[in-house]
Parts: sequence; structure tokens; C-alpha cells
Amino acid sequence: MAALAALLRSRALAAAFLLAALVAIGWTAWGERDSLANAATALAARPALTALSLAGYVGFVLLLAGLWRALVLRLGGGPLEPRAALAVQSAAWSARYLPGKLGLAAAKVLLLPGDRVAAAWAVAYEQVLFLGAGAAVVAACAGGALALRSALLPGMAPLVVLAALALALVAVARGAPLLDRIVAARVGSGGEPRVHPGAGELAARLAGFALAHALVGLGFVAFLHALGHGDSIGPLQAIGALTAAHLGGIVAVFAPAGLGVRELLLAALLAPALGPTEATVIALVTRAWATLGDLLIAPLALIAPRRGGSD
Repeated sequence: MAALAALLRSRALAAAFLLAALVAIGWTAWGERDSLANAATALAARPALTALSLAGYVGFVLLLAGLWRALVLRLGGGPLEPRAALAVQSAAWSARYLPGKLGLAAAKVLLLPGDRVAAAWAVAYEQVLFLGAGAAVVAACAGGALALRSALLPGMAPLVVLAALALALVAVARGAPLLDRIVAARVGSGGEPRVHPGAGELAARLAGFALAHALVGLGFVAFLHALGHGDSIGPLQAIGALTAAHLGGIVAVFAPAGLGVRELLLAALLAPALGPTEATVIALVTRAWATLGDLLIAPLALIAPRRGGSD
């Protein structure tokens, strides 16, 4: 089991998956080159919607930076200036391309000045809350969109997801302090015990991550309208499909930035409404659009902390 875990975390596997995903996406893009060219023309013809969709993606990443900073401060890892948090977030966001999700987590722990244990806890809470909020958004969208409910969460499944999420928050709130004490005892660290968020506080913070999912989802809705598909798929179905695709990319830790996994899921969820060809094109263009957003975010890693105090 340990050998399997080490294999899944290896750079070699991440690099191999990245290469395979790029080949598969390149092959598909070449086969759909005419449709992709039409999509680029449609985006150029609607600059306001196109800019709005890009702003939704960039705002999503920046909001995640603020939510992570709040967790760091809550767990005693401060002081952390907003501009320093943006720099770390940008570097970590780029690091998720190689070797994958572990690159993002490692960057946020290693680049954060101060208490790295608090940084590690903040990353752990961030990932749990991101996944939990995404599941809540998917369940809420599925509850209101018949197409998404039948494709992803049939019947009463949305309510089951929300109930499971509530139980998970209670379990995390109870288990995290115990795990922290065990680790502290093993490493022999002294000092006052860390105070972890309770279930109620986690639920409140979960709302912030749900807002982040909704923000990038609304950007995706604008993106679909820019491509001329706004009348073919409802906002709830679009937001739910994108969120589910993001969750799949996060869970696939071996996939750099969710490459390949996210596109496959997004195309599969959009296909019932748009058809397989258009759904594939949209998934590919969405990846290209997100990569452009990542390029805009990357320079924030060069931000230097302000001299003399906190922002």
C-alpha cells in the first residue's frame, strides 16, 4: 500500500500523465481544429462576455488566496500580509502543473514564512473545504437542474450528499485536534495546544469556498454565452458540470492541474445538452482559457512584501 502511495505521488507518474494528456488533448484538438477556430471567432466577437468569463476565473483564484490566508491566520501561522499571500498562492497555483496537487500543497507550506505546521494544517483544511464546498454546489445545482441530476446525482442523491457533508464537517472538527495532539506528542513539540475550528466555524468557512466555486461557475456561464451556447444549457447545469469537473481534477492527484481528467468529465457532463462534438470543443477551449488565466496570475509570485508592517 505504501509503495502504491509513493508511486501515485511520484514525479515520473505525473510527468507521464502530463505527456499522455497533452498528446490526447493535442490529437483531439487537431481533429476538432475547425470547431476550435469557430469558437475563437465567437469569443472575439463578444469581448465583454469573454472578459467577464476570464475575470471570473482570475477572481476565483484570488478569492481562494484570501480564504487560505484566513485559515493560516486562524491556525496561528501569521502574520501574513495579503500581498504575501497572493505571492504564495500564485507560486503554488503554478506548481500544481508539475508534479500535480502535491506541488501546490508543498509550495504553500514551504514558501510561507513562520509556522509551517500551521501552514500544513491550513492547506489540509483548504483542500477539505474546497472539496466539501464543491460537493455542496454540485448537489445544490443537481437539485435544481433536472439534466444534471439525471446525469450525475440521480433521485435523492443531492440530499444524501448534503447530509454526508454535514457529518464530514463534524468528523473533521472532532478528529483534527486529536490528530494534532498525536503528532505533537510524537515529535515532542511544546507550547500551547493549537485551537482548531469547530463544526460551526467550518460550515461558515465552507460557504466562502462555495462562493469561490460559484464565481468561477458564473464565469463559465458567461463563457458559454460568448460561445453562443447560452440557450442550450442552463446556468445551474453549467455551474454544476464545471464544479464536478474541478472536483475530479482535484481528486486525481496524479494529473497535473487536473489535465485530461477535468476535460473528460466536463465534456461528458455537457454532452447530453450540447452533443459530444460541441462538448469536447468547449472542454478544450475551457482548458485553454484557464491556462491563459494562470498565465495572468503567475506574475503575482513576484510581489514583494511591503516594508514595515502588515497591509
